[in-house]
Amino acid sequence: MNRYPFTETLGSTESAEQKRLKTILDDDFAGFAVALAASFDNHEAPDYCYDAVLAADADESLVLKWLTRVGSRENRDKKRLLMPARLALTGSTTGIDVSSQLKLLQCALDAGVDASFLVPMHERIRQLKDWAISDSGSFGGDNIYVVHPREESAATIIDLKTFSKLRMVYEANRRRAEEDSDMFEILKAAYEQL
Repeated sequence: MNRYPFTETLGSTESAEQKRLKTILDDDFAGFAVALAASFDNHEAPDYCYDAVLAADADESLVLKWLTRVGSRENRDKKRLLMPARLALTGSTTGIDVSSQLKLLQCALDAGVDASFLVPMHERIRQLKDWAISDSGSFGGDNIYVVHPREESAATIIDLKTFSKLRMVYEANRRRAEEDSDMFEILKAAYEQL
């Protein structure tokens, strides 16, 4: 329960698991994963997800409230939210509810359970981000063509790995940028650094 079988789950050959995965992955799971990771990185998750000492007395409903906020921003109703969240945070499509699993994980960390027996939250999020921006993510090898607004005839080919990185920058900064022009400058600077 405290391990994080994310890559194993994605590689499952069991037919029922493949059906669940197809439903989740085909509904822009990579985009959801990026948004969830950005939310975690912005410290929007419940406090006990960052500080295991707080887990024993934590209110498990805070996880659902956090996920609901992420889902709302991503235009996901509860039906389209909970299975992707389960896969993203637990690495599995089945098991006890996500809130209980995260609380148990953090309590185990606080109790000093050896790290070889569990995968901490920050590491789960790192693996999720790595998958979302890697070539093995659902972005595949497709490209996006971006027409420059001032040069209608010029176009830049952006591979989806680059797009994914820019989306992460967007997610991390969308509350800070008050105007579209501010966000444009942030994304332009990030693109120039890639």
